[in-house]
Amino acid sequence: MQIDHFVVAPSGIGDDALKYRRHRLVEKLLQHPDTGKVFWISPIETGNKGELLRKEKRWRRVDQSEKLVELKINDYKNIINLQSGMTLSIFKKIVKEVSEGEKRILWFTYPGFSDLAAAAKWDRIVYDCSDSWGSTWVQPSGLKRVKPAILKKMIQLSERRVAKSSVVRFASSQFLGDKIERITGQPAVIIENGVEYNDFANAPIAELKNIPSPRLGFIGGIKSKLDFELLYKLAITAPSVQLILVGPVAKEKNESLDKLLALKNVHSLGGVKYENVPRYMKAMDVGVLPYKKIEYNQAVSPLKMFEYLAAGIPVVGIGVPTTEKYQQSGVYSYAKSDLEFISECLKSIKFRNSDSLIQERQIVAKKQDWEEKLSLMVHLAKDPLYEEEFKLLNNLNY
Repeated sequence: MQIDHFVVAPSGIGDDALKYRRHRLVEKLLQHPDTGKVFWISPIETGNKGELLRKEKRWRRVDQSEKLVELKINDYKNIINLQSGMTLSIFKKIVKEVSEGEKRILWFTYPGFSDLAAAAKWDRIVYDCSDSWGSTWVQPSGLKRVKPAILKKMIQLSERRVAKSSVVRFASSQFLGDKIERITGQPAVIIENGVEYNDFANAPIAELKNIPSPRLGFIGGIKSKLDFELLYKLAITAPSVQLILVGPVAKEKNESLDKLLALKNVHSLGGVKYENVPRYMKAMDVGVLPYKKIEYNQAVSPLKMFEYLAAGIPVVGIGVPTTEKYQQSGVYSYAKSDLEFISECLKSIKFRNSDSLIQERQIVAKKQDWEEKLSLMVHLAKDPLYEEEFKLLNNLNY
């Protein structure tokens, strides 16, 4: 029996320059023998309001491969995807035209396009909540607060529709799981982010000849949810330490980031291909998770935490309370203050090459391999006995 999977995402499949949870989910679905096709549904913005009213311009299909199809919805300013009732007829037409599967499963990895829930007879609707959608990284002032506040309210309303229409609900942290339970009155299965363990544990080390040790590194999106002021304090406190940022830099004005990058011992290497990420992690002496203490980051389950550990390097974090339970000397340090963060970073350098601690780090990481996590998600999404199995999983975190 062939199953078609429809995956709702916040951006195009190749637009993020990073590999997120939703990308890994799609890879897993494509590998499954009973998968017919996977349809990745995401908004695009042409900026042409006139096209919004012309049905033939409302969406387009891009075949990425024989089994993977991208459906791009013309969504001016990402507003339509949050409105109920505005796209129902379009989505009914799309599903009817593109899907030949005997069964259909709808996956929301982003709480938009909620009309899709009513656009077809789905065998299962799934919500995988992996982000605090609608929360901002920077708090604007004055009139600039109005637009984010309105958008946040719209996202919250859309998320309520998505969560309530879903039979299967996952969350990447307990913080997000609690939110889903407040919305639906039912708990979600907590499945934290994981790691492709073998890729990171067995990678060769990237050559960074022009950047001497000790090297402290962050690998991921360079965005305002990171505490650039804290990293500046770290860099000037320990000028002999080299701070390396690897990842695409968000196109947003940030004076704190500009100030940080002006330092001689700070190096921004830009984005790298995903297959090269493990090599860069292996070249670091310490991996850092320098997150701001804001509402958005309370929900974060950092993808790179277990990647650092799989690569064998110690990790120091701040601002991500979901990681606090993994504290272990020489493995992971969770700081409560800026001073403690800087102190733990410098202390962790000494533990970098301890064989016993490298083994401990990799033991922690191996328990979080994506293969088991994604297999469980796909199994629960397809299994008609989900409700019974869920009762057994209710108190377990994966």
